[in-house]
Amino acid sequence: MTASVRLSPFDLEAIINARQNVDDGDSIVSIAVFGSRTNLLDKGGDIDLLIEITGDKVEPKKLAMALRSQICSMIGQQKIDLLVWNQNRKSNNESTNNFYDMINQKKITIWSRA
Repeated sequence: MTASVRLSPFDLEAIINARQNVDDGDSIVSIAVFGSRTNLLDKGGDIDLLIEITGDKVEPKKLAMALRSQICSMIGQQKIDLLVWNQNRKSNNESTNNFYDMINQKKITIWSRA
């Protein structure tokens, strides 16, 4: 999948490969970039990733830690923010739901399960 984001092809491949290394095969539904890396005219910035999951097999915090570790082992130490969002559950926190809704409108998907 070709995405218009400020990440190198190497970085994109590393993120997708990290998913393969930590996912049991059916939990991660999609990976998207949001934030400053979606603006091709900006410079710098951390890597903001939205990881959408489904089901109850995966603990979101453990998945985020494992993904961050895998990605950094491939591309080097980077500031990476991960939001893991379970599509089957809505947060009890309205501001969290609003944040997700805002990201969801501006995200650029770099991988999704077909």
